[in-house]
Amino acid sequence: MVFPKQKELSPHSLSEEYQAILSQLAKIGIVPPEKTSFSYSINKQTNYNQNSLLITPTRTKTNPKTITQKKSTKAATYNLNNFPIHQYIAKKTKINKKFIHKHKSINIVIGKPITLKSEKIFRTQLIIPFNNPFFFDHEYQHVPGILLVEAFRQLVTAVGHIFFKAPMNHQYIVHDINTIFHNYTNLKDATYLDIEITNIEIKRNNPRKMAGKSYIHQNGKIVSEIKSSWTILPKELVDRLEPK
Repeated sequence: MVFPKQKELSPHSLSEEYQAILSQLAKIGIVPPEKTSFSYSINKQTNYNQNSLLITPTRTKTNPKTITQKKSTKAATYNLNNFPIHQYIAKKTKINKKFIHKHKSINIVIGKPITLKSEKIFRTQLIIPFNNPFFFDHEYQHVPGILLVEAFRQLVTAVGHIFFKAPMNHQYIVHDINTIFHNYTNLKDATYLDIEITNIEIKRNNPRKMAGKSYIHQNGKIVSEIKSSWTILPKELVDRLEPK
């Protein structure tokens, strides 16, 4: 929006000029909200007026009823030494398959997750399904990497439903998975997955977007790390988004 510049601006005339701008806006039905800021610049326009005042409103949102709320946590706060397995015991009891969106018990690869730090860090124990041909179609000397990734996915899903109250009819859309394998994960020792939630956005009282990093460890040593972000949406919305 451009208003002709009638006179040079000065610090003394700025408030009067600002009121004139508000008056012009009001005439065309625009009433700026409270705490609206304006930036002023002089723009030379040969086809309109030699000197004109270009007004660019920059609105600052101050509505307390914002739909989306973001919660983020500081990075690099996880330390395995702070959560010894003998003190924070994650049992090898299979989680209910409804919390990980599975129909067959053979596909459950994690136990019930526990809280290590309120609303932030959670732990589960890996359950190795030796009789599942998808993961073990031949003999392995170590835990397959794809099994660790699936365990991470199940943990993410369970944490969202159990601890952040994501509705059971909501589905998870994974945006990215970054995995680092520091060492082999052997088959004989207990394997644990800890996940730290690093970001969460709440929309209409439900988790909508989340991000986190998981640390997979055996015998007090981290063997793998998995970092990911994901969105949680109602099933009917996912059905509309999926290609037919």
